[in-house]
Amino acid sequence: MRSNELKTAQDVASAVKGLALVLPALAILLFALAIWLARGRRRQALRTAGWCFVGVGVLLLLVRRVGGNQIVDSLVKVPSNEAAVHQVWTIATSLLYAIAVALIIYGVVFALAAWLGGPTRPARFLRKLAAPDLRESPWVAYAAAGGLLLALVIWGPTPAFRQLAWILLFAALLALGVTVLRRQTAVEFPDVQRGDAMREQRERP
Repeated sequence: MRSNELKTAQDVASAVKGLALVLPALAILLFALAIWLARGRRRQALRTAGWCFVGVGVLLLLVRRVGGNQIVDSLVKVPSNEAAVHQVWTIATSLLYAIAVALIIYGVVFALAAWLGGPTRPARFLRKLAAPDLRESPWVAYAAAGGLLLALVIWGPTPAFRQLAWILLFAALLALGVTVLRRQTAVEFPDVQRGDAMREQRERP
């Protein structure tokens, strides 16, 4: 590669790295604002945001793959150099890949959370099953959520689980989710006892 071509590749990689930090953060803030403003429809807004996260993550993976091929093909004139330049592109856009995977994971989690609070029979069964413990032993639910977060921090599937600010944000979101679930089950199943949900499930024709 000529020096000007190498400089172009470096500039493109730097731009991608900057956008990989700014755009997802901006998207998360806008989605959070949309969910907060959707009073009366927040579950639907959360579900929509989750699937949007998944779509954006998949799109980023496609752009990284297709864009990388196009950039490398346009810059490299000697076929024997393509493998090395592809490796440079892969390393330079590793942050973009990590963010794309994280968006997909977070989107699936948001969609599952929205489904858990929804009107479907399996979701209502799970809420009824958890209602007695959420009412009588709320510390168990919070401890389970904390244990799940700790396991994710130890595993570190995405870079966010290795940064204190993001970990604190996840902890706050988990605590908020458990609190919302407790309130919902308290309204829906105020008198349900342990074993009622399983007994009704077995007696269902």
